[in-house]
Amino acid sequence: MSQNKSTPSLPDPFPTDKLRLLQFGSADGHRDKVAELAFIETSSVKQFYLNQHSIIVGAIGTGKSTLFTLLKNHSEKLELYKNDLIVPLEEALSFNELAEFVKEHYPGKDENTLYQLLWKFNVLLKISIELSKQEGFPNNDYEKAVNRFLDDSNSSDAYSNILNKFKNLISNANIKFEAKVGDNPISVEAGLSDQSPKPEKKINLEEVQRAISESVKARSFNCATVII
Repeated sequence: MSQNKSTPSLPDPFPTDKLRLLQFGSADGHRDKVAELAFIETSSVKQFYLNQHSIIVGAIGTGKSTLFTLLKNHSEKLELYKNDLIVPLEEALSFNELAEFVKEHYPGKDENTLYQLLWKFNVLLKISIELSKQEGFPNNDYEKAVNRFLDDSNSSDAYSNILNKFKNLISNANIKFEAKVGDNPISVEAGLSDQSPKPEKKINLEEVQRAISESVKARSFNCATVII
């Protein structure tokens, strides 16, 4: 004897006055608390897994912010990145503010080069802060170099955005920044006036970057993945 099993179905026609009672999560995906449960590996996500792009481009609703949140929260859904040191940069940096900053403090300097220098400083500082949260930090010479960079950069000022932090370094300390932007070496002296003595401190961002890379390896991370 066959047994009929009923299949639940929506009323036909569906009462439209009930639509407002249905819950499909937040329209803004990265604020949706069920993103972890409702995650779908679309073709765009699978392309993201290939790790061949530095910039993810997509229209509104394609999941860029959700991917950011899942990465930041070390979601098991993104297992490919579970052995990475994830470093989120969530603060906005206004290009208009940057332009005013350059004009005020470094008139005549190449703006693009200074923008790149500031971003390099920002990224290295945020990676260093994440490293400093690891157990037993600093536990080798490379991490001690990273720690000196944190001290020289006044990283304890956690509530100041990167531009204000840089401004404070300029106004409060005699520091010389050295870095390589593209193929060109650049040095910028901060906090100096015509009557000021030579810089007491020097921050070489290339040396900092090498120390960070070695520290990341020593901690057995695959790499430091910075998400902006």
